[in-house]
Amino acid sequence: MPGLAQYHLDQHESALPTTVSKSESETFSLWLPSSIPPDRRRAVCFEGLPTMEAKLRRAQCFDALHGLRHTLRVKTRMLHFKRKNIRGQRDGVRSRTVIDRVHGTALAVNFSLQC
Repeated sequence: MPGLAQYHLDQHESALPTTVSKSESETFSLWLPSSIPPDRRRAVCFEGLPTMEAKLRRAQCFDALHGLRHTLRVKTRMLHFKRKNIRGQRDGVRSRTVIDRVHGTALAVNFSLQC
């Protein structure tokens, strides 16, 4: 974003760092258009950049939903298999443990959705 350095100076913040070490790279802010106030976006961003970010966010949401649906389909098929084929307490507990693990994966995906 061409106006980001000027935006930081206008906000009385220090200038943007020019280099980032490997240990800081995970916590370094990306400064996407959504992190700039709406009234300043035209001055800071290239034209169309906020729209591109919105498309990126939408694609991320659809990707996460696809993963969640897939995990839930797997869990459903495992439950059908268990009901049809598993008999006995030991085998039932073992299969239930696996199904619970898949369910935990589905919950983790669900909570990571940021749509």
